[in-house]
Amino acid sequence: MSNKKMSYDKIVTINGTYPTTLNEMYRRRKSWVPANPKHLLSYIPGTVVSIGVKVGQKVEKGEELMVFKAMKMNNRIKSPMDGTIKSILIKKDESVPKGTLMIEFE
Repeated sequence: MSNKKMSYDKIVTINGTYPTTLNEMYRRRKSWVPANPKHLLSYIPGTVVSIGVKVGQKVEKGEELMVFKAMKMNNRIKSPMDGTIKSILIKKDESVPKGTLMIEFE
């Protein structure tokens, strides 16, 4: 047996604090960051079918921004808020991976 002393980290939960050992992968993980409400990200890989807005255009919540084809379906992407389009970072017929910033609001 080894006399190596174990070092413990603390995990804090709503039920209390617990000593534990954490592996290196856990220590290097990327911390969670809340989503920016002014960024419209692709929620699934797909292709941009059409874009119905222009930079500088004012939009209302629920107004159609674009059509996005994913999983053999045309998804109508609507504005999550009232605002002005700051930038459009995609083009028609472009294939977009999941998590790509497509439209940014001011």
